[in-house]
Amino acid sequence: MSKEDKVQDSAVEERRSFEFSSDEEVTTYYLGLPTSEQIRKAEWHYSKVYNKALVEGVATTSEMMDILTKRGLYGPEYEKRLQELQVDIAIKIASMQNEQVDEAKATLAHEVETLRDDLYRWNQRLTGPLSNSCEQMADDAKTEYITSVVVQDEAGDLVWKGYEDFVAEKNQGLALKARFEVMLWLQGLDADFLDKTPERTVLRELAAEKAAEATAEAEALVAAAEAPQLEAPAKPKKPARKRRSSKKKTKAE
Repeated sequence: MSKEDKVQDSAVEERRSFEFSSDEEVTTYYLGLPTSEQIRKAEWHYSKVYNKALVEGVATTSEMMDILTKRGLYGPEYEKRLQELQVDIAIKIASMQNEQVDEAKATLAHEVETLRDDLYRWNQRLTGPLSNSCEQMADDAKTEYITSVVVQDEAGDLVWKGYEDFVAEKNQGLALKARFEVMLWLQGLDADFLDKTPERTVLRELAAEKAAEATAEAEALVAAAEAPQLEAPAKPKKPARKRRSSKKKTKAE
């Protein structure tokens, strides 16, 4: 078997999956590999949506950047604050990883989470408006097309017969979940990438340690309660004292 065949077999055996809950029923879906023809159609779909948006007057990414710069939403101040947040996160992570006291380590982990939220909100000043550009709209359409042709059930059958069926999907929760999972997959990100950040890892490890300690203490208490109670050794009896006669001896006459 060639190296390419081994890689292909491995990809088939380790299909990426995600779960979706509907009406208290959890269903597992899988992502298959798109064919070369499907990839070409996805690129054609990208171009079609891009050209349509351009004709309708939607701004391109470069045009949107010019607008954001003129309005003061992007520029040196934006980049400065962005770098400050990134540096603060890196410093806090280093301090967290070097900290030996659990309470202090947990505090630093929560501070990193707060800084990461601040970084996300700051990025939204740029990524939010750019999501309405021609490029982003076309990229979203490309992701939707690929989603329609790669999501499979456990048997390996396609969930949607084509792009039109995906767009017409009545269960929008499933459609959005599938699209999000495919987007992460195309970007090379794990589905649980947020749980693998250094701060989340530290908090998870600390929680596991506390749970293990609590379990050990509970087991020790149970073992002590179930252990047979040994009788205390009887105290040695004190020798009885001789009673003195209350009668006094009389002298002989």
